[in-house]
Amino acid sequence: MQTYNIFTNTEDSLPSGKADFLLITGATKHCEDEKELLYSQLDSQLLKTQELLSSLQTNEEFTHSPSPVIITRALENLNGFSAIERLNFNAQESFDAKDIFGQGMDFGKSYELKGNYLILGESIACSETTVKETILALGYESQDNEERNSFEKLTEVSDASLVFCAGFLLEATRRFHVVLAGGTLMATILLIADALREDVLMRIKHDNITLATLNNNSELQQILTKLSYTPHALYTEFDFKDSEIEALRCFNSKNLLDRCGAGAALAYATTNSLTQAEVLNEVEIIIYCL
Repeated sequence: MQTYNIFTNTEDSLPSGKADFLLITGATKHCEDEKELLYSQLDSQLLKTQELLSSLQTNEEFTHSPSPVIITRALENLNGFSAIERLNFNAQESFDAKDIFGQGMDFGKSYELKGNYLILGESIACSETTVKETILALGYESQDNEERNSFEKLTEVSDASLVFCAGFLLEATRRFHVVLAGGTLMATILLIADALREDVLMRIKHDNITLATLNNNSELQQILTKLSYTPHALYTEFDFKDSEIEALRCFNSKNLLDRCGAGAALAYATTNSLTQAEVLNEVEIIIYCL
């Protein structure tokens, strides 16, 4: 298990020290998958309590097809985060992007960091439509000559949780380092913050931003190259091929959806000198106890 820079494939790492972990949960307005919505709730429960409080049938489904949250919870057990917080968003058919962005900025100003930096993870039931339409609306993939401003476009096609996180990122990084834990969804939040910085007359303190993911894929790299700067972006290679649990043996960084900060949790492990064997053992204990 090792962490690498996405653009150079050289060894890299997260900042040193303890991290707060903030999990954003909920659903985007385009998502209609009820199971995804339930799994978002289960992710939050397992991360905070290491227990599942739902029906036995759902518990069995969850353990036979484990969520990446077990990786993040394993790191809490092995090298505890300085704090674990959760912020839930309900799907909103209508919202005002400028207002939500401002709320995110206010939260970024007021957030009280307990550790040395913050890992921002997500378990958001989100459709690809939301991500693609957000990128298009901001003009990253087209010559957009419409008179509507970026806030108006985001109000129409994006989602409150993404816009809120972008506002939070812009303000929070003025005070401390923020690790965006995830793939294309977190990269889209970076694009929103980058696009709106001029609207609020602010600069992005990009030296206080890291994106940490499980999977170094071409789609993610393509999104990141649209930014006005080259971000610090990491991925961590791992596998559970030696696991005694069949459901875990298929886990690896190329086929596992990065959710609940799993990629950043593994980078946190390597930064804190934990081995793949130690992480695997702790994950297996969690599964056995569910």
